[in-house]
Amino acid sequence: MKYYNRSLPLVFDISIWDNYQWNAFVGGSLKTRSILQTGESKNYEFPTFAKEVFYRLHNSSPRRLPKVRPEAQWAVNLHSQLDEITEWQDLQGRCEHDRFAAGVAATSLLNKLIKLMPDSPKELEQVQQMRDQLLGLRDMKQALIDQNQQEAAERVEAMIQQTIIKGKLAVAIAQAYAESLTDMRTSLRDCCKDAIAEQQDAEESLVAFGFSYSGHGGSLDGGRHNVSLQEKLELGRRLTRSPKLKLIAEQAGRLKRLREAFGGVKRKSNDPETSEFVVSRTYGSRIDRVPMNELLYLCDDDLFLLFAQKFAEGRLPQNVWESRKEMGEGPVIVCLDSSGSMTTQREVWAKAVALNVAMIANKNKRDFCLIHFDHSVRRTDVFPFEAMNTEFRNRLLSSIGYQATGGTNFELPLRASVEQIRNSKIFNKADIILVTDGEDSISPDFLDEFNKAKEELKFTCYGISVETEISSALRQVCDQTVSVTDMANDVGAVEMLSSL
Repeated sequence: MKYYNRSLPLVFDISIWDNYQWNAFVGGSLKTRSILQTGESKNYEFPTFAKEVFYRLHNSSPRRLPKVRPEAQWAVNLHSQLDEITEWQDLQGRCEHDRFAAGVAATSLLNKLIKLMPDSPKELEQVQQMRDQLLGLRDMKQALIDQNQQEAAERVEAMIQQTIIKGKLAVAIAQAYAESLTDMRTSLRDCCKDAIAEQQDAEESLVAFGFSYSGHGGSLDGGRHNVSLQEKLELGRRLTRSPKLKLIAEQAGRLKRLREAFGGVKRKSNDPETSEFVVSRTYGSRIDRVPMNELLYLCDDDLFLLFAQKFAEGRLPQNVWESRKEMGEGPVIVCLDSSGSMTTQREVWAKAVALNVAMIANKNKRDFCLIHFDHSVRRTDVFPFEAMNTEFRNRLLSSIGYQATGGTNFELPLRASVEQIRNSKIFNKADIILVTDGEDSISPDFLDEFNKAKEELKFTCYGISVETEISSALRQVCDQTVSVTDMANDVGAVEMLSSL
């Protein structure tokens, strides 16, 4: 089924292939189809304009028509104003050759634009109808002349002149409508900004669930490359139905970006059991601490002068390194605090960490276990390594979406984790990550039992305290801890995740 209307092209000559790409996206997106239906009720050629917006985002070299119909001037005006907007150019760069990115961005932009556009006059649709009618009347007149029916031919000529007058009036009305859309730059800029934000959110969500995202012309995460459009759209629909899950996925994707671009920078230290990781950046003049990307300035004559100026002024970026023990290469068990004190912001961040760990484990062919707890163990989900697929993601979404409401007890989930390590063949070399915002009292007997289990089973326990200072109980049971008191500055947690 085709989801674009059958009207003539407006401004661009869209190939059969690009038509196919648009139809494939629209066919899987109920939201986009709804927008097209709404748009068509306001302007019968809006679906064609929508397709052209997608085409311009998806295709790096869109072809303009040599001649544009006068009633299509409204589309010319909108396209021309888009060309003058920096955010539009940014959006094109993000979506080039990526059907999913272009579809998401076009849908967002069009959804806002249609609310700002006035209804088109009925004459807009009548122009082409009268043009076709005029061609038919002229053919009729010529046929009558050929048959020597002069009187009938004159009556047809009168009809032709009437049609021409009506056509000119309809074109004038269409051009007045186009004129009403000449001062839309500010609104279009806002539409583009919203589209960039929505495209970025979609990108983070895909990355969080292990999809390869190629919005910039290549894979950014090393994930699967042969993911179907339908799988991406299905994930989008699932997240749309749950705003909280959508926030979790976006935050997890952001953490993954930070971990790969920042926290994952490491080097060997003098201690064979530890590595040095970048934990922050500062400025100075030490060449040995300059990030690799900045050293590339030395390879270019013009950039070398900029490098020399920064060096002289002490403004070169400097890596700050910290030595610590790396996490093992075995399975990972996350004990996730799902108690009532985990407010929406804390819950989103903590579950984003859990989702990030799950995807890292899967990427590295490691088994993963998620234990939800409050004052007791509420739910345990085991994810043996398997190829990433829709079923795996749905199971993970179900687990991540769970929420309890009770108090906080560290002992029970940690004891359950130890049992997993001791009794399960796939978790016998696992490490534990405890993510919580709470305080608890650890009994001496349990602490002694837990420490003996660490020594016997050779596992490490890591603690992440969400929006609270690290409690004494968390320090007692964890070998390494980090506190995230500012959700916008979670470098410590990113650095811990980089050791996975």
